[in-house]
Amino acid sequence: MGTCNACQIGHTLEHNLCHLNVPNCHTYSQVAGVCGSCTAGHVLVNNTCYVETPHCETYTDSGPNVGKCSACIATYTIQHHQCHLSVAKCSSYSTTNVGSCTTCDTGNTLEHNLCHTTVTNCASYSSTTANKCSTCTAG
Repeated sequence: MGTCNACQIGHTLEHNLCHLNVPNCHTYSQVAGVCGSCTAGHVLVNNTCYVETPHCETYTDSGPNVGKCSACIATYTIQHHQCHLSVAKCSSYSTTNVGSCTTCDTGNTLEHNLCHTTVTNCASYSSTTANKCSTCTAG
């Protein structure tokens, strides 16, 4: 068997084999002839390297959203295929202002994008610490 020195356009030479060129592929499988791993900042899904989404745990592997994030790691919430730090006790997020809580779980009050446990006679809550009343109502 001879040694391969060059491949056709659109192919990459590795381990004496020509593989279909996969942009951002770091290594190719010697057996299957497909991409085995991607360069830093990319994730491999179905022999294609996609830009990695920070804090993403699972990527869609088929359909129109292939390569996009479908599930985030714990403490992160997915929104528009991006992972954002979850707001504790938040039940729904803004569809336009990514990462912003719009509704808190029952028994909680939304203020400063934090869900505070509702405190009787609290007029305003801390902007930095959840569940901390900063001003009480008169009376």
